[in-house]
Order: sequence, then structure tokens, then C-alpha cells
Amino acid sequence: MGENTFWDDLGRMLAEIDYMMHKAVGKVRQKAGMYRYPHAHIKEKENEIIIEVELPGMRKEDIEINSDEYGVEIKAEKRAKIEKGSKDEYSKQQSYSRFYRRIALPAEADHNRLKAAYNEGILELGMLRKRLKARKSVEIE
Repeated sequence: MGENTFWDDLGRMLAEIDYMMHKAVGKVRQKAGMYRYPHAHIKEKENEIIIEVELPGMRKEDIEINSDEYGVEIKAEKRAKIEKGSKDEYSKQQSYSRFYRRIALPAEADHNRLKAAYNEGILELGMLRKRLKARKSVEIE
């Protein structure tokens, strides 16, 4: 594990800008019916980081999770068709739900050890904190 560099900090800053843009553009897209921006709750504990994301109506098969050192991307999509019919009556319904969110991770988050669980509409992501090397002061001679 290397020391935090300017490029690491810049990458995290760009991920945060990406998050803010998704949040702003997401509201416009949500109104247009393109996707919904799920609520997320981030809990930072001493040795781990836990992210809870609300994805109501989804099954675990509908969810895709991708991560890199700067953030976690969550996509969920569900299509449903219901057809009912009898001799005198016929009914057809379709629904489509889509969620998207990218969450910036702090520098100490170990995305390589990300674990996910899904229960009753809540996706829980957990990852350990990695220890960062302390910055070293250098005296000028």
C-alpha cells in the first residue's frame, strides 16, 4: 500500500464531482423517467465502512455492483409483464424500474474486499478500512 499522492487525491476529487453531477443530472433524468436515484446511508466505523442503499422492488438478480479505488457504482433494472385473461376479460400490465448511483469512497476504503448483501429492498455494502501510511515530514538542510 503506497502513500497517498496528488493523483490519488485528484482521483477522489473527480469521483466526488462525478457524484455531484449524477445527483444534479439525476433529478432531471428522474423526472424524464430515465432512472431513479436511490437513497444511500453511509456509516463509518472504526475498522469498516458500511453503505446501505434503498432499492425497493428489486431482486438480487436485478442488481449490478462495480467498484474501483474511487467509488462504488450501483445499477438496478427490473422489467415486469403481467397478463391475465379469461373468456370475457383480458388485462396486460408492464412496469419498468431502473436505479443508478455512484458513491465516492474515502481513501482508506478497501474496495477489493467489498461484500454485498440484499434483504427486503436494502442493499448493504461493507468494506474494511485499510491503514494508510502516515505522511513523513522532511527537514530542509
